[in-house]
Amino acid sequence: MELLSVAQKYEMSSVIDHIHPPFIHRENAFLAYSLAQKYGLRHEAIQAARFTLKFTLTIEKFEDVMPGAYLHELWKYHQRVQAWLKFELPSLRCRTPNQYGSGPPYWVRLYIMSISESPSLFDPIEFQMALMRHTTGTVTETMRTFWTTLTVVVHRSMEKAESGLSVLGTDTSPQNHVGLPAVSFPLPECLDISEADVVVRSSDRADFLVHKAILASSSPVFRDMFSLPQSPNNGTVDELAVVEISEDAELVRCLITILYPIPSEIPASYDRILALLAAAQKYDMGAVQSSIRGEVAHRQSPILDGAQAFRAYAIASRSKLIPEMNVAAALTLDYPMTFEHLGDDLRLFEGWALHELSNFRKSCRDHLVSCFESFLALNGPSKIWVDCRGSKAKPLTKGAPALPTWVHDLFSQQIEELKQDFTRPLIQPVYRSHAAWGFSGTCTFCLERHATNGEDYRAQLEQDNRPCSGE
Repeated sequence: MELLSVAQKYEMSSVIDHIHPPFIHRENAFLAYSLAQKYGLRHEAIQAARFTLKFTLTIEKFEDVMPGAYLHELWKYHQRVQAWLKFELPSLRCRTPNQYGSGPPYWVRLYIMSISESPSLFDPIEFQMALMRHTTGTVTETMRTFWTTLTVVVHRSMEKAESGLSVLGTDTSPQNHVGLPAVSFPLPECLDISEADVVVRSSDRADFLVHKAILASSSPVFRDMFSLPQSPNNGTVDELAVVEISEDAELVRCLITILYPIPSEIPASYDRILALLAAAQKYDMGAVQSSIRGEVAHRQSPILDGAQAFRAYAIASRSKLIPEMNVAAALTLDYPMTFEHLGDDLRLFEGWALHELSNFRKSCRDHLVSCFESFLALNGPSKIWVDCRGSKAKPLTKGAPALPTWVHDLFSQQIEELKQDFTRPLIQPVYRSHAAWGFSGTCTFCLERHATNGEDYRAQLEQDNRPCSGE
């Protein structure tokens, strides 16, 4: 892929023709797609994207390391293909001949319906083609016509979907503000800048008059920066040297208020708090990071909404903010890690971060399954009803407490669900309505409260299983 990108850059047609024979196949489709995106090869990205249609696309079952932006683009492509198929296939169903009447055979209708719903487009076709090899005569000719028409429709749908596939490359640089006039940015009135000896210019060209000594004492990066001659292109402000940095005006102002002995300003949104922490880390301001985290911890209401946990994890991971990554990762366990839930936030993920979060959730799933299995191994099912208040249960022959049959079945069902689909939320109440609730007359607690209202049981269960999110 890298060689092909170089050949295209220098318009080396003979080299391109030599490389272009098919080298993308089913087994390396996702890797080929990711590399084609990285090197900006649109033709190869489309080829590989077509091959990925053989697979059901899910985030947590995705083993290759791929940046979230590439994966998001691929998911949107899969969606467009399915949308076009749902639009095109009904007309095919009407045109399909049937030797028993004017309409298509029942299995054809079902098959077309399944294609329009499943991203795995080609496997069903290969299966049905294998069946066709055992048919003869008119049926064979009819089916061949059907498959030919179907292939045309499928490829037409893919071509329409491919028009919206973007090749992103590696350019994720922030918005460029070069050319905008520099402006003086207001600082708190209580800040004395009369003896300022340097100007810090933000990425959006806002100028801050500050003191070298204060910035240098808090940041070895600024200390080294001030010791170097500044570019003459930066100019001067009031005969003071100008130092340009990549943070925007809001973040620079917040950093200054934290460094100076005045009331600190912390952004309201968690996204901006993470950006401020990243800036403090970049300039090696350990005390500033501690101050920011302390301010956030003392806020009366939680600053991070669990619904934004995936976004927070992605942003924190870009600057390797480990404490914030750990907090956000634990909160993601309350939500499914699916394309639909992440939406455009998937674009914020770097490949390694997406992979690490997926592995973390798998580890939590495995830990939870192990806990449930150990619990069931120690507590066998019994027809004896156990008091749900936690009163001492009637022991089995070996002295172990007996579980109601419905509780044993409930945990067994939960184990199977976790094994089959670990994109579902992990930290959720595992209890739910069960017919056994109506079969007991020995436990007054059970008669008074329905399973879905068992908040005490729910709280205790979540407390017992929360530790897995911190490992």
